This record gives sequence, C-alpha cells and structure tokens, in this order.
Amino acid sequence: MRPGRHLPDGTLAETRDDRNGAQRCHDGLKSGLKAGIAAGGLGSHRGHAVTVIVRTTLAELNQAAHAVRNPDIPMPGPARTGGGSVLPMRDVIRLAADSLHYLAVFDGHSERPLYLGRETRIATADQRIICYARDGGCTRPGCLAPGYHSEVHHSPDWSAEGATDADKLFFACPPDHGLITTGHYHTDVTDTGRLAWTDGTQPPDINHSHHPEELLWGNTDPPDEDEK
Repeated sequence: MRPGRHLPDGTLAETRDDRNGAQRCHDGLKSGLKAGIAAGGLGSHRGHAVTVIVRTTLAELNQAAHAVRNPDIPMPGPARTGGGSVLPMRDVIRLAADSLHYLAVFDGHSERPLYLGRETRIATADQRIICYARDGGCTRPGCLAPGYHSEVHHSPDWSAEGATDADKLFFACPPDHGLITTGHYHTDVTDTGRLAWTDGTQPPDINHSHHPEELLWGNTDPPDEDEK
C-alpha cells in the first residue's frame, strides 16, 4: 500500500506517495533484484562471485563524476564490462553508489594475497580481478573472447614450475588455452607485463582487441602529453 493513501487531504505533500501502480511495481521489482544480488547467494562463475566487472580509468571516472554534477562538462566515453559490452559512464557512477569495489593498483598491492607461488594452482578471485583490469579478455592476438569466457593461464606454465602470482597469470579462452598445452602456441611475459604469443612462425605479439585505444596510439603505453 502506498504511504499516505488514507491520510487526510491536508497532509503535507512530501509525506504522500504519488506513484501510480505501474511505478510502484517497477520500484518493488527493482528493490527485490537489488536485495537478491546483494545477498551473495547467486553462486560463482569461474571461481568469482557473480557480479558486474567494469573496466575504466581513474581519469574517466573523475570526469564522469564531475559531469554528473555539471552538465557543461562532457561525459567521457563508455566503460567496458568483463563481457566486452559497453556501459555508459553515467550508469557506472549510478551502479558504483550501491556496490562493493575492487581497485587494481599495479605499482603496489594491498595486503590481499595476490602472490601465492606454488601454494595453490587455481587463481583467486582477487587475481582474476587483475586479469580483468589488465587483459580484458583472452590474450591471444586477434581473439575476441571476453574475460567472462576465459580461463586463467600460468606463464610459465604450472607444469613447468609456474607460480600462481598475479603478474604470472593471464586470461586465455578454453580453445586457445588448450593449444598452449599441446604446444601449438608458446607464451612469454613482456617487459610491460603483458602476455605475448607465438606459434613459432611469427614474432611474439600481444592482443590489442580488448584495448582499442592501443590501436590508436600505435603502442601499449599511453601517449605523452605532447603526443595527444
């Protein structure tokens, strides 16, 4: 029942609920879905609790936050989810207000265990977050498989005494991961921390498909201020 429905006509307007039936049903469904997601009982996908993974930069997030408050500031381009789809930055800000967040920092990590050596073979949820932020999806050059559909590959391989450390784990879709196991591909970590692939007939290369900005820059490093 909507609040204020049976109150006298003189009741203050702010205490009355003026939504119609369809609006109340919509809001009720929305509240139910939010409560269900927040309950944490939706299971897991590839070892990570079901959630929305969003990739963006701190600069874009700051610009979007200012644009929400000031219509004269242009809204930056959309962020990307772990599945590769685009998500408008305005929606990112709205979702972030009610969400728990992971922050991927590559120059210094928190106390969360990202370096496990050979203590365990399976990547942790925190380590998969690093793969989402850095790789976006399968790291084989030209592969478009998103992070949601990717496994975690050790480089060097686990069977070759590889370690389950955040900087030695990379996304690879199941078919490409299998081709590494059979020796069709060989992978190595580059000086910039990305995973390079080669089949022995071509020079090692990294995948730019999940980082379209790199195709514009022509390299894997952001442009200097005088290059923009």
